Amino acid sequence: MIKEIFSDGIFSLFNKICYFGFKTLAIILVTRSLGEQVGGDFIFLVGLLEVLRVVTDFGVDIFS
Repeated sequence: MIKEIFSDGIFSLFNKICYFGFKTLAIILVTRSLGEQVGGDFIFLVGLLEVLRVVTDFGVDIFS
């Protein structure tokens, strides 16, 4: 049981690192190609969507 928990924890950590790393890379590449004004709006939109994702995920955890 300890091995399963440890293995799942390592997989979860790796998954989070890859997710945030690739998301950050995508934001940087898209922002560079869009320019300063539109890129700033894009970053704001991505940030807003990320906050909404966390809030809805938290709500699902509460009501589950």
